[in-house]
Amino acid sequence: MRPYTFRMIAFTASLALIGVIFTQSFWVRNAIKHQEEQFNAKVKIALKTVANQLFDLKSDSLQREEYYCQETCSLNISGMFTPKFAIALDSLICAEFNCMGLNKEYIYGLYNERGMILPEQAEGNYMLIKNSRHNISLSCIHRSGGLHLGVYFFNQKGIVMRQLAGWIILSVVFTFIVIISYALTVMSFLRQKKLSEMKSDFVSNMTHEFKTPISTISLASEMLTKPQVVGDVDKVKKYAAMIYNENTRLKNQVEHVLQVTAFEQQKITLNYDRIDLSEALKMVAEVFDLYARESGGKVVFENHATVKNIYTDKIHFSNVVSNLLENAVKYASPNPVIKLEAHNHSFRGGKGIMIIVSDNGPGILPEYQRHIFKKFYRIPTGNRHDVKGFGLGLYYVKTIATLHGGWVQLNSQPGRGSRFSVFFPEK
Repeated sequence: MRPYTFRMIAFTASLALIGVIFTQSFWVRNAIKHQEEQFNAKVKIALKTVANQLFDLKSDSLQREEYYCQETCSLNISGMFTPKFAIALDSLICAEFNCMGLNKEYIYGLYNERGMILPEQAEGNYMLIKNSRHNISLSCIHRSGGLHLGVYFFNQKGIVMRQLAGWIILSVVFTFIVIISYALTVMSFLRQKKLSEMKSDFVSNMTHEFKTPISTISLASEMLTKPQVVGDVDKVKKYAAMIYNENTRLKNQVEHVLQVTAFEQQKITLNYDRIDLSEALKMVAEVFDLYARESGGKVVFENHATVKNIYTDKIHFSNVVSNLLENAVKYASPNPVIKLEAHNHSFRGGKGIMIIVSDNGPGILPEYQRHIFKKFYRIPTGNRHDVKGFGLGLYYVKTIATLHGGWVQLNSQPGRGSRFSVFFPEK
């Protein structure tokens, strides 16, 4: 996928996600507002119903004297209303609000401008009830007294939110799922993009790596067909050795690629055998010491392990050490000083061998260290093009160590070299 196309898709998807979140938030706010309006309307209807029932009590000639005194009475519980009125008012209020599912979340009061009239326990909440949005005039039962019936809800917002809680939770959950899905999709796109770039680099590097030995073999083969070369034994040996060496190099490169395929298909098997630890490491160290000396450096081998033999796959064990030394020689040049060490090591109650390869190279920046063992990954080298490879060496090291039941660890600081530690548990 082209970078421009990816950016357009990411931008469009981000815009759509923001739009969905904004729209969802808008509808949730509107739902809360609408629910609050419905709540206010229900309370108003309930208060009007109570007022109508109080008026009915006053209009009924048989019950009027039971609940009310005359219009000329003073506005207090002992004068204007009988004690039975207070009980009836409380009963009517509770009946209406119980229908709305409201039990103990409100206080009510019958009041006028001079203060609270009923009930007596609401005296301290006069201002709350008076300033509440839920009140109604009771002029129908006392025209000249300025009576009002008010209700105050301690947590009206919470009551409304609880009524919508299920839908709000579902909305938040599904919005969260959409955000997580979007993030995972973008991350997947980025990983695929990165993998695509790494594979492109791999193909480019592989083409370059194959091209050099193929060109050398072609040139050497062409030289062997010339009469003046055929008659010269030294030149024939020289070109034959060149063909052999380049063919071996080409074979090793192909083997690296085939090993990765085997890892992915889980077809690789380990052939365990007892090997001499010191001898195996010494042989590999001597080979790469020659390469290091060509760049003015050296490879130092130190065996601190008390174990003489280890049970492992000899070929893969040697390849792991070779890959680490090869990287050290390549990246620490010129004048590489590399140390190969073997130590006894215990890990989580198990014993084994720790192989350590340290160098005096430029080190690895922290942002690259967490990617260093990934397949096809190569550290950017800027304008430096002399460091070749497929980005498979450390991936191979980690895979083999894991198959042995061990692990690999990197410690590196820019400008202070790198240190790779590989643990092989005892079998």
